[in-house]
Amino acid sequence: MQQHWQPSFTALFLVYLQVASFLRNQHDQLDKTQLGELLGHHEDFAIAVMHAWIDSEPSMSSQAIDQALRRMLGGFRLPGEAQKIDRIMEKFAERYCKDNPGRFANADAAYVLSFAVIMLNTDAHNPLAERRLGKADFVAMNHQQTEEGLMVPVLPVAQLEDIYDRVVRDEIMVRGEISNRDFASSRTSTRNRLAAAMGWTSLLQPFKNLAGNNSSSRGGGKDMQAHRRYLQEMAEREVVRAAASGNVWCSASHPEHVRPMLQVGGPLLLQALSAAFTAAQDAASAAPLLAGLLQLAKLSGLLGLDRQCEACVGALAARCGVFDPASMGSPAESKQLAALQALLGLTAGPEAGFLGSSWVIILRCVSALDALKQELTRPLPVPTAPASKDASTSNPFSRMFQSMFGTGSVSSSSPTSPAGSGGGSGAAGTAVPRMSLPAGVDVSGDTLRDSMDGSKRPTIRDAPGAGLVMWAESAAGSVELERPYARSATLDGDAVVVFMRALCAISQEELEAAGIATSAAAAAGQTPVKPSAPINIATAATAARTSSPMPGAAGGPRLFSLQKVVECAYQNMGRIRLVWSKLWAVIAAQLVGASCHPHRRVALYAVDSLRQLVAKLLARAELEHFTHQEDALRPFVAVLRQCDEAPVRELAVQCVMQAVTSHPKGLGSGWRMVILALRLGAADSSPAVMAQTQEALQVVVDTLYIGTTATSSTALHGHTFLRETVQAIVAGIRNPAHLELSMSAVQLLGRCGQQLAAYEDAGGRDEAPATAVAAGGVDLDGDYGWGLLLRTLADVIQHDRRPQVVDAALEMLFALLTHYSQRWDAGAWRVLIQRVLQHMLALPAYLGTPYGSAVAPSSAAATDAASKSSSSASFSGFVPQLSAAAQAGAAAAAAAAAGRGAVGLSASAAAGAGGAGGA
Repeated sequence: MQQHWQPSFTALFLVYLQVASFLRNQHDQLDKTQLGELLGHHEDFAIAVMHAWIDSEPSMSSQAIDQALRRMLGGFRLPGEAQKIDRIMEKFAERYCKDNPGRFANADAAYVLSFAVIMLNTDAHNPLAERRLGKADFVAMNHQQTEEGLMVPVLPVAQLEDIYDRVVRDEIMVRGEISNRDFASSRTSTRNRLAAAMGWTSLLQPFKNLAGNNSSSRGGGKDMQAHRRYLQEMAEREVVRAAASGNVWCSASHPEHVRPMLQVGGPLLLQALSAAFTAAQDAASAAPLLAGLLQLAKLSGLLGLDRQCEACVGALAARCGVFDPASMGSPAESKQLAALQALLGLTAGPEAGFLGSSWVIILRCVSALDALKQELTRPLPVPTAPASKDASTSNPFSRMFQSMFGTGSVSSSSPTSPAGSGGGSGAAGTAVPRMSLPAGVDVSGDTLRDSMDGSKRPTIRDAPGAGLVMWAESAAGSVELERPYARSATLDGDAVVVFMRALCAISQEELEAAGIATSAAAAAGQTPVKPSAPINIATAATAARTSSPMPGAAGGPRLFSLQKVVECAYQNMGRIRLVWSKLWAVIAAQLVGASCHPHRRVALYAVDSLRQLVAKLLARAELEHFTHQEDALRPFVAVLRQCDEAPVRELAVQCVMQAVTSHPKGLGSGWRMVILALRLGAADSSPAVMAQTQEALQVVVDTLYIGTTATSSTALHGHTFLRETVQAIVAGIRNPAHLELSMSAVQLLGRCGQQLAAYEDAGGRDEAPATAVAAGGVDLDGDYGWGLLLRTLADVIQHDRRPQVVDAALEMLFALLTHYSQRWDAGAWRVLIQRVLQHMLALPAYLGTPYGSAVAPSSAAATDAASKSSSSASFSGFVPQLSAAAQAGAAAAAAAAAGRGAVGLSASAAAGAGGAGGA
């Protein structure tokens, strides 16, 4: 069998480094634009070469970030596509934080500032830009949200302003080139693409301010007011000149001329068009009025008149009939359908990016139409009276479909009626006249026919709104209704965040309405019995897929908009990280809230959706110093903290465990969230949640230190969070609700010892944190390595009131002493002597009273005495082992300390060790 040679990681890295070195050496002979395109390309080879290029840059230590960026970009021209710039800036931020530790809170902050510098450089040196990025705008865009939810600048404001001044004064460009103003048009295109992708659309709209309403007081307001006065004077001169020539009309040459007119005349136009639409007799006469409303809404959004745009969209929504449908086939229904189509048409063009808060109105109408469809297609209760002789003729709506399609009855009470003859006759052969349908409904296609897979389409009852539902079920209607969600991927960075917030608000309205109905049913004693069967990821996914979004308490909550939230999340996952972080904050908050919903089906669907989204996010590579993986896993921590349903919390723990097992290359910054989630699960009061957590903790312990040393040959990559892992294990040991699980959690500490020993054999060493080292370099707390494990076991022995747990901790402590004491340093031995031996050899407090004054112990003292008696009894069996290990361990620790340069055992500690062995 032929063997295919696969190069090792080291060999591939050398190849990438050689390619980058070749490109750098031939820099003068290469096209700088094409070089930038190569370094920004999305293929793996190009990304690896770009990483090698940036890693081979000279040290960036002690340099300002704009100066380091200027030097790096001197070798190639930055591409104009936002996705390519995103990849280059991400790697640059990682390298800068590596060379300047502590300058930024994390690499995300450096990434945001790097992108902002590029945007400022493109904007400040573009002669065709009508609006410049002000200093206040630059400072405002360089803010980052903390874990407490506060927005803080990524650097002190004074430093940000200095960066702004340097970039505006001196353009960042390729070395050896002179700024060429002839390329102003391409600069404008790049500037607009960057602003749209990054969400800084205020640079493209003259009436929106990125830094907020207060930015005008920082220096930019006077220039804007002067510019507006100039435009107003120019308009007055044009009007006077046109009037003198006998022409009363003149064309506006600037948006500033249009906005005041629309502000004054817009409300009156809206009032007139709305009244005329109401008085229109049919859809044909109402069509010009709808066109006027649409144009007014588009202009209002484009010119930044958000309230007026919202009023226009609200006027259309009030007349589309989804909240108050007209009777089937009436002229009023045809007008309602026309208004609905016009409302959805707003989302088809580029003006969709300027809708702002009007998205809430549009998405609420789509949700209401879905509720109407569910209501009219819900099967009616089966009557108790016997059915009529000919059920197919008992429903006039069924007779209409027989006349239209020549099919059998579509009535839910008689699904198997014989087909009509001749296509235009009913079951009895009599002609049935066609019912008048609203304009725009195509019944010649597949409306309400059998689907291609053979399944039956839902039956629509003859009721007000049936025409709207028929259009929604048609092929054309389905495309129109899906367009607002499908178009989300084409919105710019700012507009897509606004859209997602609106969609989450509508989803919350649906869930809250269902929650009110569920609470009312519970108050009436109609609360359904919840299943008690265990839930895992497979059953949760099945339950989520079978969760039909039916309205009302009887059918459960509606998941229509929540499902759209998940679908839109998938569609927008390819956004640059700067925009995706904002989207994920909105999406995760909504899914976490839905995970805490009282209805089990909603909660399971939300958690399962989180699992699938997080799996996609974790598949994206994370560079050092970034926190993308941590942000992706953070929602599971919120679910474990806030959800009251134990099965949902258990499913959340399973999702965390799957995230660990399905990513053998490690989770990067996500390990912190994984261990925090398991710490919460270990302290859970539910036995199922705690048992699932211990299974996940076993996986976390097994990956401790795996592949984290330079000499390791394994392809796996684990973590070095020993302290956090031990804290999660201790939470399970201290859980008072489950004795057996607490005892089994003690065994995980022994497994941590095995992993630590293997790590030391591979050349690693768990170092003491800076906060735990006292003066002189002597660790007093033992909060690292073996001292951490011994201190943890000592705390369990001293404070746990359950003798079984204390015995398990003692057994584990002496197992570590027997097998690994030769590895211990001075801090570990100090913990053993001062915290373990002193406690086990101490007498109970009530036995230490003066002779003749002994009193009966209290219940707490009795419990403490029993615990210490158990400790002493267990200790007596290990005295020979302790004596031998203490004497051998003291010499081994001294030798190890001398070899590693650590602090050796003091005379008192050595004497204490020998004394303990003698005791």
